[in-house]
Amino acid sequence: RGTIQVPAQTIQVAAAGTVSPEPTHVGTVAPDPALMAAAEQRYGLTPGILHAIAVLESSDGRNACGNNSFGYASCAVTFSSQAEAIDTVARTLASYGGDAAHQLCVFNAGPTGCAEGLATGYVAEGLGLLP
Repeated sequence: RGTIQVPAQTIQVAAAGTVSPEPTHVGTVAPDPALMAAAEQRYGLTPGILHAIAVLESSDGRNACGNNSFGYASCAVTFSSQAEAIDTVARTLASYGGDAAHQLCVFNAGPTGCAEGLATGYVAEGLGLLP
């Protein structure tokens, strides 16, 4: 469904939200589908990519940490709302460029890990969850 291409330069992403030294894992509700769809459209992302990441990272919100259903920054970042989390993750994915496979890869393993093939299973699972 896609190819993985990693640019030669390092990608830097500024994290939004609040950084906490010890993430607190608290089950929450699934991220709002309408908010995810709007963010995907706003940032030109593949429809369903945010939901795929939420499923892979937190069992669709059941194991979220501080409104962070996406495992963003390995849950070291919590968000004040789902809307903040969704917008931050969507903006981050868009900053990676490329297609859904590339975005899933860099989100999971970073540019270096992606180039080394460390996220192939994650990418395959994520692409399999897209509509």
